[in-house]
Amino acid sequence: MEFREKLKEYLLDTFPTASTASGGSHIVMRCPLCGDSRDPKSKHLYIALPTETIPPLYYCHKCTSFGLLTAKVLRMMTSYNDGGMGIELEQFNREFCKMPKNHILKDRLTYQIYNSYISDNDLSKAKLFYINKRLGQNLTYKDLMNNKIILNIYDLLNANNVKEYTRYESPMHDLNESFIGFISMDNAFVNMRNLREGKVNYTVDHKYVNYSIFDKPDNSRRFYVLPGTVNMTDPMPIKINIGEGGFDILSVFFNLKGQDKYQNVYASIGGKAYLNIIKLFVQDIGIINCEFHIYIDNDIDDYVIYNMQEVIYPLGISLYIHRNMFPGEKDFGVPLDRIKEQITKL
Repeated sequence: MEFREKLKEYLLDTFPTASTASGGSHIVMRCPLCGDSRDPKSKHLYIALPTETIPPLYYCHKCTSFGLLTAKVLRMMTSYNDGGMGIELEQFNREFCKMPKNHILKDRLTYQIYNSYISDNDLSKAKLFYINKRLGQNLTYKDLMNNKIILNIYDLLNANNVKEYTRYESPMHDLNESFIGFISMDNAFVNMRNLREGKVNYTVDHKYVNYSIFDKPDNSRRFYVLPGTVNMTDPMPIKINIGEGGFDILSVFFNLKGQDKYQNVYASIGGKAYLNIIKLFVQDIGIINCEFHIYIDNDIDDYVIYNMQEVIYPLGISLYIHRNMFPGEKDFGVPLDRIKEQITKL
């Protein structure tokens, strides 16, 4: 994007403390709006460089100023001498705002390119019964499809005319009969949850199995993320809710958060890779005005939490650890009456 590079070079040339951050997706500098901290080496202002789905945004972790980078804001930063960049910035923002409402992050968090279908048979009914009993809900097939949940992998592949499978026949049969699937953020994976551990083909006899719909897809977006609405121009912090498995995050969504999707992201990692998904949202997608809510299993070691802090703290992002302290439970993938939530802000 031509304007992105032009804005990047302008910021780096205009502000002596400016440098690139988050893999080049942001500019970080001392905040001209508040003067920043007394430490001359500290930098608290982040400016997200625009993409096709993200406008130019700014956020100061010192004074909490946040919003769309406009000509007015730029003039305040440069003592009303923006060198003409303000005019180009306003033109870019006008063009960006002509895009459809809620376009922001649509391709990464809300857009579904797959066809969803669930066969109404005994297998589907048994799996739906299991899900509802596990969560203490009364979900329908439509509820599952709206939240990118599949009961039988053959239904998904057939509905999308996918004829070539990326596993052999025997494990494919077990994936269809004995697993429930959660479609990944980029629709290239299915995060499969084993319902019959120890009773399926040894190649897929794990608690979680990632099924690649296509050969050699990009692993960076293999996580299950519920479709939602995220508006990067809203000053309300985005709550990024992360659980270990699909049932954990679904219970958070249905039982604890009242199905609130606005400015909420719900994601599961299908394992222990908390740090990887945090880096995805912060460094790759570029969400900086946010807070992380980790619904962690009680058997997770402290060093995992420490590693998360190492990534989040330099950005001034809040981190909340949620634990289910109900006797006999270790995670959140249970009905509401078996959840006793304990929240710790780190």
